[in-house]
Amino acid sequence: QQQQQQQQAKPGRRRAGAESLKPQPATPTVKVEQVVSEANRKGAVRAAGASLALGTLLACTGAAILVKATQHYLEVKDAAEFAAYMRSKLPDRARAVTEAVNLEAKKSGLSDWFRTSLGVAKYVEDKETARRVKQLQVIKDKGMLTDKEFHNEKRRILDEGLQASTS
Repeated sequence: QQQQQQQQAKPGRRRAGAESLKPQPATPTVKVEQVVSEANRKGAVRAAGASLALGTLLACTGAAILVKATQHYLEVKDAAEFAAYMRSKLPDRARAVTEAVNLEAKKSGLSDWFRTSLGVAKYVEDKETARRVKQLQVIKDKGMLTDKEFHNEKRRILDEGLQASTS
């Protein structure tokens, strides 16, 4: 009796036993399907189309009002006059924008900056010099060069590397 009272007092807790391990019957689920009538579907499509049309109309009208207000305020009649007006008021900025857009002319300048300021050129030239000296050592080890020829050629390679890094 005491255990039954404890179980009734705590309904969330059940004692593990054979009864709790038995499969419980599944509770039936009721699926409610709402069928959209043809009239409701047509109404929804009509409302979506009207919303899209109204939004487009408002956006185009707002843009046209903005263009006309700018024309009136700046006293210009067309796009050519507007361009001339802007060039006269902002000559330095227009030139800066034009130069910024011309990327091909700046490509070589950027690579020169990259090579000089970051030291990439010196790094690449040092690696190339080391590679050439290593190849020269392999040729010498095979007996194809004398010690004198090896030292003269190595001095020439190192001098070329120094000349390239200073220029």
